[in-house]
Amino acid sequence: MGARFAEDEAAGGVARRKATMDELTALVRRSGEAAVNAWLDHPDKLQACRFAIAIIESGAYDISPKLPMYDEHESLVQWAQQ
Repeated sequence: MGARFAEDEAAGGVARRKATMDELTALVRRSGEAAVNAWLDHPDKLQACRFAIAIIESGAYDISPKLPMYDEHESLVQWAQQ
């Protein structure tokens, strides 16, 4: 991820790097919103909430070193905290 941002900055400056980050942020946000909508878009809201809670409690969305993209996630967090 860091290499991609550096490449964008070298090619188009900070504005291009920011545009790439904005695009990735929007993509992640849309994906997250779609997941939440899929959980809750059911006629039985209680069942939908239980399903969503079960997924979260199972650790399915935990970010840990076991994930293949953990290093990229960590780089993104470090960049966002600047």
